[in-house]
Amino acid sequence: MTRRVLLHIGQQKTGTTSIQTALVMDRPRLAEASILYPDTGHARGRNGGLRPSHNALVHLLEGKSGPGMWQSLDEVEAQLHGQIAELDPETVVLSAEHGIMAAD
Repeated sequence: MTRRVLLHIGQQKTGTTSIQTALVMDRPRLAEASILYPDTGHARGRNGGLRPSHNALVHLLEGKSGPGMWQSLDEVEAQLHGQIAELDPETVVLSAEHGIMAAD
């Protein structure tokens, strides 16, 4: 049923992390409104926790790797498809400020 994918690729230092954190915290309420903020494609931070953005997904699509990349592109894709199949949302929201650089 997914009808749209919303890509948030806001410039760094414009409040993107605050938006992403709110999206993570509100996942249950968003799901009730048929909106999926996927729980995959996140990079690991310095403390080992997951960051709220989907920057890892962007880096994987660009063929990059690094210490924060703990999933393969195939794993992210499989998890993304699984979450979409489970929720069957009207909207999928992906947020990655590094996407703005990939646009070049």
